[in-house]
Amino acid sequence: MSLKRVFNDFDKSKKGYLIYKEFKEMAQKMVKEISDEDSVLAFKIIDVNNSQTISFSEMLDHFNRINGLGQIQ
Repeated sequence: MSLKRVFNDFDKSKKGYLIYKEFKEMAQKMVKEISDEDSVLAFKIIDVNNSQTISFSEMLDHFNRINGLGQIQ
């Protein structure tokens, strides 16, 4: 399953971003044992523009960084 599809599945509002509640649901689905504190920290790390939402591009950039791919344009 692609990251875009997972992101879209949890973007309940279909506005192109995840609010914290949607992100937390996604994180719990992907990482079964994630704590509330860790999901808050992950949200803050991924939300690089501090908008209180996570766009797909922020999510993709984060996954590329942690996989050593840098930013893919």
